[in-house]
Formats: sequence, structure tokens, C-alpha cells
Amino acid sequence: MSSPKVADIFNGYRGAVILCAEVDGVRYSWTATGEAILGGGTTTFGGTETLDHNTYRRQGNQWQGYTPEGSLQKVSDEIAAHLDLVEQTAAAYKSTGRVQ
Repeated sequence: MSSPKVADIFNGYRGAVILCAEVDGVRYSWTATGEAILGGGTTTFGGTETLDHNTYRRQGNQWQGYTPEGSLQKVSDEIAAHLDLVEQTAAAYKSTGRVQ
């Protein structure tokens, strides 16, 4: 698997940053708030879409995923790579002053 790359970045509601990352022909959307990263959708170039309703938070040096029902789940290395990219990119984007 290749490393995810930033495809698009947008201002979100109330200071959130919406980021689309792309890897191996698949686009992932994420919303970074001050407290967590929210999963969004995954779209392939063929148009297939799946939704990720989970919330992700960093605990120390590891990511933890929480389902809508509130249960904790293990985060794969693939998702962790996306979350690291989103966290770093959102922080850099916010530091430019473009996010209110």
C-alpha cells in the first residue's frame, strides 16, 4: 500500500478542517475538529462509496477508534497513517490563519 497524500482541504464548520486524502486510486474524507478526527466517506474512481461513522482520538502515541455505539476498536496501521496525515495537515492549515 502506498502512503496517503492530501488531495483537497477545506474549511469546515466552527473551525473544523475537512481533508480528502488519496491512496491507490481511492479517496478518503476526514473532518478534523479540535478534539477528534471524524471518519467520512471512501470513494473509488469507479464510484463505489462506503461510509465511516467512527470517531478517532489520539491516546499517547496510538490512535483509538470509537464506533457510533461507543465501543472502542483497534485502528489498523493503514487508518493510522491517514489519521497522522490528517492531524499534521489540519494543524498546519489552521496555523496559516485560514480557519476561523
